[in-house]
Amino acid sequence: DGSADTASRSDDAAGADGVWDYATQVKPAVLKVSQKHGREGVENLLKPFNVTNAQQIPAERHGELMAAIDKLLEE
Repeated sequence: DGSADTASRSDDAAGADGVWDYATQVKPAVLKVSQKHGREGVENLLKPFNVTNAQQIPAERHGELMAAIDKLLEE
């Protein structure tokens, strides 16, 4: 139902400077998408960013990526 994922995300907010840390926040979230939706889910997640790897997404767009991840994990 995704409720556990949403609840566990409360401590995963961006830092005080509004920046998401790739290694400790973005990458684990992308892996959750992979576990739930497979490679195709990750590819669909990355498609709007025109990248093939989440590491290629600029830091200033990590908030947008994390919002998309949250939406996918709620499905």
